[in-house]
Amino acid sequence: MDAHLGKLARWLRMLGHDVTYDPQVTDTALLEEGRKRGRIIVTRDKELFQKAIKTSLNAILLKNDKITKQLKEIAIRLKISLELNPTRCSICNGMLVKVSKQFLTQKVPKRSLKAYNEFWECQKCGKIFWPGIHWKNISKTLQKISKSVNTNK
Repeated sequence: MDAHLGKLARWLRMLGHDVTYDPQVTDTALLEEGRKRGRIIVTRDKELFQKAIKTSLNAILLKNDKITKQLKEIAIRLKISLELNPTRCSICNGMLVKVSKQFLTQKVPKRSLKAYNEFWECQKCGKIFWPGIHWKNISKTLQKISKSVNTNK
């Protein structure tokens, strides 16, 4: 994922996808990462896209700058599900594991501990996630995009 697609990287991670993203990465390093690890290069940069294609890398050139349209493009191209899948940290791409709320009394607001029963912790950065209001809003957005994808088939 190129340096200009941080928001898209976060959304794809929320869908459970392993997404490498570093806003400081150079095009050369990004192409090398794609080559070494067999990753798909996702970019809005035509020059980077052409370099990737020239070196036989799998690449997607996004046409839109709006996140909902980018997700739709990706969903259509890669045939991915647009349902939340809490397996990846949206911040660092680390793996999430379910955590009992009894271990989170110092890490999560009391009202969230009372209101929710499912919690996940990132094994890399320690961030805690739960299906709160933000989660519900994200789900609604994803449902709208999914309907839009399905009507384009």
